[in-house]
Amino acid sequence: MTLRTSLISELELALKRQNGDERAGTLRRITDLFLSSAARFDAQQIQLFDEVMLRLIERIEARALVQVGERLALAPNAPAGVIGLLARLDETAVAGPVLSRSERLGQADLVEIAETKSQEHLLAISSRARLEAPVTDVLVRRGNADVVHCVTANLGAKFSEAGFGSLFELANKDGVVAEKLVQRNDLPPHLFHRLLLRATETVRRRLLSVAPPQMQAEIRRMLDKIATDIVDDSVAAETAMTRIMAAHQSGELKEPDLLNLAQAKKAPEAMAALSLLCNVPPDVVAQLMDDERIEPVLILCKAADFEWPTVRAVVQLRPRSREATAPALTEICENYRKLQQKSARQVLNYWQSRGPGR
Repeated sequence: MTLRTSLISELELALKRQNGDERAGTLRRITDLFLSSAARFDAQQIQLFDEVMLRLIERIEARALVQVGERLALAPNAPAGVIGLLARLDETAVAGPVLSRSERLGQADLVEIAETKSQEHLLAISSRARLEAPVTDVLVRRGNADVVHCVTANLGAKFSEAGFGSLFELANKDGVVAEKLVQRNDLPPHLFHRLLLRATETVRRRLLSVAPPQMQAEIRRMLDKIATDIVDDSVAAETAMTRIMAAHQSGELKEPDLLNLAQAKKAPEAMAALSLLCNVPPDVVAQLMDDERIEPVLILCKAADFEWPTVRAVVQLRPRSREATAPALTEICENYRKLQQKSARQVLNYWQSRGPGR
């Protein structure tokens, strides 16, 4: 009797029976048969197992599929249709082992499931040995704290720049995320620096205590540099503000002065001038210039009705925009021209009402 004849006979016999336990028993026997010789089956034979097992699964309760899912999850060439079906079941006792271990699930499968299923499904995905950035992007965006903690700690997970940026924002509020991040060796240096810069002294000590030994010297070096930069920046900002304030009080501070300061890369003076010309607190200007998005700076400049050369110089003072390409600047220019000044001024009124330090 051929394999096809044997499997079809088993299927027809099982489907005629009304007892679900008997059908589950048939599925287990077919799973045993597949796993006993999985390495020797060709693609056509695996497809046959797929078709037969899928027909049986349609007539079996999910609770009876737990063992089948656990066993097939470990088979590199498990029937793809069966794996895809098990991974999408609502019962995570069945889907979990498949989501966390099966190599038969592709990136598209994982993204789709992460976009649509429960947090328990996302948690199972986050523990996989390897995860690509499109999948982790969804996990970070949709996942709860448990999911985010798990995927951040997963050294086999890769993150996009946007994914790391999202984790960085979460780390400002979640100490566990901060600790997991600092233990990764693929965290972009500029985000690592900003993580330390924004952390409180207590959090910095925690990060230093959990960092790998090979990173602790680098963290201490960066913390020393941050402390020095803070002192230098404080002195420079105070001097710049005094000088710019005098020009402002005498009515001599104008947009061309801001343009000259920005083009000369005199950041403290330029930010002080921007604060005074827009009547926005200095700490708010600093936050806007350090924002991940470019739009807040464009809104600030549009509310003040600055010309594009001034806006471009201000934009290029931002840490993330100093190396902006010509096409990127062209796109920013187009967005700036489309921005409505009335709307920008409404937003500016809100910023002006926030007050220092808020």
